[in-house]
Amino acid sequence: MPKKKVKKAHSKKGGKKPAIRLAKGKPRRKKLIKKTKKVVKKRVAKKKVVKKKVASSATRRRGGKAKKKIIRQKGGKKAKKKKSINLDKEKPVGEIIHYYGKIKVGVIEIHKGHEIRTGEILYYSGHTTDFHDVLSSMQEFGKQIAVAKGKMQVGIKVSKKVRQGDKVFKITKI
Repeated sequence: MPKKKVKKAHSKKGGKKPAIRLAKGKPRRKKLIKKTKKVVKKRVAKKKVVKKKVASSATRRRGGKAKKKIIRQKGGKKAKKKKSINLDKEKPVGEIIHYYGKIKVGVIEIHKGHEIRTGEILYYSGHTTDFHDVLSSMQEFGKQIAVAKGKMQVGIKVSKKVRQGDKVFKITKI
């Protein structure tokens, strides 16, 4: 691209410096660049298998019981039955007193006369909590321990969120 000629304009008074002007007299305008947004598509998870009780209209009129119908996933797989858990709900081992969300650690206060060990399976139950987990790590005052006995407060690593006031049970068999 050839260079544009620049004209020097002399002022009438001798004391000031001459002004510089472009040959066309108009300042250059920058071209506007439009930015395009990238469209990201999200993948949707597969539908879970759901059991529903379905009754025909004739059965409903007669007051009969509904039959269980199993809705299958793609590929024709049947729904898995949950394993029965043998636990004593009358005697909780302890109670959650605090939960640290970022590090996924719950603080349990063990009830008097009970004990828990690493490697045991614990069941967590509350208003919105209902799961079981293997006790992989347990600490008291920042030190790793293997056994926690009654009236101790210990921090344990959990896989899901637990809440203050949730009850903790020991599972004997799955």
